[in-house]
Amino acid sequence: MATPLPAQRPQPPAPPAPCPLTIILVNYHARDYLLACLAALEAAPPRMAYRVILVDNSPGDGAAEAVRARFPAVEVIRNATNVGFARACNQGLRATDSPYVLLLNPDTEVRPGALDTLLDTLAAHPHVAAVGPRLLYPDGRYQHSVFRLPGLAQAFFGFFTIVPLDSPWNGRYPPPASPAPRPVEHILGACLLLRRTALEQVGLLDERFFMYFEETDWCARARRAGWELWQVPAATVVHHGGGTTRLVAEEMSLQFHRSQALYYRKHYGLAGYLALKGIVVLGVAFRLARSVLATVRRRIDPGLLATRTRVYWEILRA
Repeated sequence: MATPLPAQRPQPPAPPAPCPLTIILVNYHARDYLLACLAALEAAPPRMAYRVILVDNSPGDGAAEAVRARFPAVEVIRNATNVGFARACNQGLRATDSPYVLLLNPDTEVRPGALDTLLDTLAAHPHVAAVGPRLLYPDGRYQHSVFRLPGLAQAFFGFFTIVPLDSPWNGRYPPPASPAPRPVEHILGACLLLRRTALEQVGLLDERFFMYFEETDWCARARRAGWELWQVPAATVVHHGGGTTRLVAEEMSLQFHRSQALYYRKHYGLAGYLALKGIVVLGVAFRLARSVLATVRRRIDPGLLATRTRVYWEILRA
C-alpha cells in the first residue's frame, strides 16, 4: 500500500513588486500651482507605472481637498502643521519602496517626455545617484538649477552683488551647450530624481534643515560616498521659482541663512562656520544700512524696516 503524500500547504502569495516610480510633492500654500503641476503630470506621464504622494504642510488652505476632488489617485499625507521641507519629503520617502523616487516642487510643470528621459538616463548609468532636468522659467528662459557645492565665495557674493547672479563665482554652471548629460556637484531639489539604492546608502534628507540646503547636503553626502550626479538637459521642466515662498520673503531669508549656517558647520567645521559668520556680519550690516536709507527716502515702509531688522538679528544669531 502506497504511503500517502503529505498534504501540500498553500503558499502565501508573493508580495507585490514595488511601483517603479513614486513622485513626492510637498504642499505649503501652493494650491493653484499644485493643481497645475498635477495636471501637467497627468498630461505628460512617464511610461512606467507610478504613484503620487502629496505631503500637506499647510492644513486648512484647501489644497488637499482640491487635489482629492480633481486627482483622487493621489495619496495624501496630512501634517497638523508645517514640519519643514526635509521632514515632509522624508515622510514621503518612508512611505514608498520604489526603486526610483522623484522629488517635485508643486510650482513645476513637466514637459512631455521629460520624466522618461530622466528615468532612462538613471537606469542606464548605475553609478549615478540622482539626475535633474533643464529647468525653464515660464517664459522659456533658462533657469540655473545645477551648482557647485557652496563655498565662501558664494556666501560673499550672495550678500554683495559684485558679480552677475549667473556667474561661475556664484557657483553656477554655464547653460548646457548640448542635450547630453553632464556631471554636476549639486542639483536643485525642485525636480530631483533619486535612485533608491543611493538613498539606502547615503540616507534620507537631514531633517535639521527646515527649509533650503537639504538637497545640497544630500548631494554633498552622495558625492562623498562615491556617487555621481548628472543634469540631463534633454529633459525640460518649467519651474515658476519661489512661487510658494514669495509672500513670506523675509521669513524665507531667515530660513535660508539658518540652513546655510548649519551646512557650513556640518561640512566645513568650526573654521568654515566662523569664516561664514564674518561674511554674514558684513553682509547684514550692508543690508541694514541699505534698508535704513530706503526708509529715509520713503522707498520702503517703516514696518518693513522693523521686520527686516528683526530678521537680520536672527540671521546673526544663526
